[in-house]
Amino acid sequence: MIKRKIRQMSRMRFPKKISNSNDFNEFAINQACVPYLPETPPFTPATKILTIGSCFSANVAKALKQDNFPVTNYELSERLFTTFALKDFLAGLREGQRFS
Repeated sequence: MIKRKIRQMSRMRFPKKISNSNDFNEFAINQACVPYLPETPPFTPATKILTIGSCFSANVAKALKQDNFPVTNYELSERLFTTFALKDFLAGLREGQRFS
């Protein structure tokens, strides 16, 4: 399976001119995304979703909420993005602590 994906990736060709958005869309959708989509969606509108981060995670949460997904977003300072800080944060969530 991995060898097949490596072969697929080796055949991918980026658009010749980035200014041609049709070439880019063709590449992004049909070559970079579609071959790697899971057979079944990883979550449904009933799946509770948590996003953690700064502006990027807030935008992901906003887009998911617009599609009626139950999303909770915790915006964190970029200074907190370390392995240890995130581990403590997630442990606190698991124990039922509230963060504001």
